[in-house]
Amino acid sequence: MLLGMYILLQTWEHIKFIMLFVCAIDVAVLLSKPHTVNKRNRGMNYCNFCEEAVIQLPRHLKRIHSDLTEVSEVLCKSGRARTLGLMRLRNLGNFKHNITVLQDCCGTLRVSKRSGEASKIAEDYLPCTHCLAFYCKEQLWRHVSKCLLNPKMCDKHDKQNATKAEEQRGRVGCCVASQLLLDASVMPSGSMDTVLDPSFKAAVVDKMHKDQVRSVAIGDVLICRFGEVLFKRLGPQRALDIQQRMRQLARLLRAVEAPNHGERLTLLGLISGSNFDLIVSGIHKLAGLSIHSTGRRIYSKPSLASKLGHSLLKCAQMKIGMGIRQKDSVMQSDAKDFLSLHTSDWQDSVSVACTTSAKLTKINKVQNLPTTDDLKRLKEYQEHRMQVLVGNLKQCPTYDSWRELSEHALTRVTLFNKRRGGEASQLLVSQYEGRPHWKSNTNADIFNSLTPVEQELVKRMDYIQIPGKRLNTVHILLTPDEGSHGRSA
Repeated sequence: MLLGMYILLQTWEHIKFIMLFVCAIDVAVLLSKPHTVNKRNRGMNYCNFCEEAVIQLPRHLKRIHSDLTEVSEVLCKSGRARTLGLMRLRNLGNFKHNITVLQDCCGTLRVSKRSGEASKIAEDYLPCTHCLAFYCKEQLWRHVSKCLLNPKMCDKHDKQNATKAEEQRGRVGCCVASQLLLDASVMPSGSMDTVLDPSFKAAVVDKMHKDQVRSVAIGDVLICRFGEVLFKRLGPQRALDIQQRMRQLARLLRAVEAPNHGERLTLLGLISGSNFDLIVSGIHKLAGLSIHSTGRRIYSKPSLASKLGHSLLKCAQMKIGMGIRQKDSVMQSDAKDFLSLHTSDWQDSVSVACTTSAKLTKINKVQNLPTTDDLKRLKEYQEHRMQVLVGNLKQCPTYDSWRELSEHALTRVTLFNKRRGGEASQLLVSQYEGRPHWKSNTNADIFNSLTPVEQELVKRMDYIQIPGKRLNTVHILLTPDEGSHGRSA
């Protein structure tokens, strides 16, 4: 019997060694199994003080750490207070362990409730801001609403009276607060967070969707430099576009890793003449290359292939600049070889398929233009709805009413001026209030030369200029009902 136990112990030591070795070479963060009823298979918790994994945490705290003040204060209590105190110590130890796992990108997360889907990754779990236990993002709001350590736990009456919009904002706010807690606690080793520009990090990196693509993007030097250059040129208003361009390059890196037998590449090493064909094949995979019935090559996502071409061209130029600063002739030579192939082969490999895809999709495509009756009916509905919302705001101001009123106002301005929605949405309150007095500053000779209809339009309409795409001037006209709430003319 003793010999059998010795063999089992030795076998378990070998299994633990193999598990540690596998975790050490695998960058992906694994997830631990949830608690089960079987005592032999119970989940292990991590001690907050010695950071060891134990099965019976209360017994461990009583035997080993009973002399500590935090432990003694909990053990001397009874009933609900003792249960909450032990739960707080247990979750704090598991939280510290999970932070270490996320920092090292190696190990097993200890979650309180694992999702039923087997494809869940570490980025899909967030800690509760009250008890620090890890839950799936989709289920975190359910736990927070009934968390025993939540001082503002909602009662049943509040849940029944809450609207769908308020409930949705509560879910989003719950995940945002948890993500801020996790970002403040985790400082990934070797990441670019310590060298990034603070304004760029706050506007672009911190607000990027947390997933594996983001991890690749912020872990690559050249992608971060590319994002910083775009941020300096475009500013924080184009933060979403900058995030999209960075994530596209990160997705390309992930796409070219599979043909390279799982070898982790960087964009700095990928941009070279020898890897040009590998980049082109990765773009074909991302953009969905196929053969049309006419026999021509087309993309299902031609805009993605086109944007990646512009981004790679800029990154290659940046690599040359980095090589000049570092006096690295090999880096400069690789980037120049890539640019040479890009000039000669990119059009035949990628650009022609992009142009063909855009042209073939327009063939036999019906353009449904709105009729005059439709536009008139839309205008009447907007005017009626805006009057109702203004009355509601005067009686009982709510966020939902204000949001709907702003959307109707933006729609009216966009339709009346026949502008892009993105241009009209950039109009700020300060620009509206600080617009010039066009009527009082109008040249009398020019005004008298206008026709009576044009003179009447000048008196009725208000005029604003805002910066648009590529800093071109965007002219916006406001009708009397839209501009009457500003300053007096």
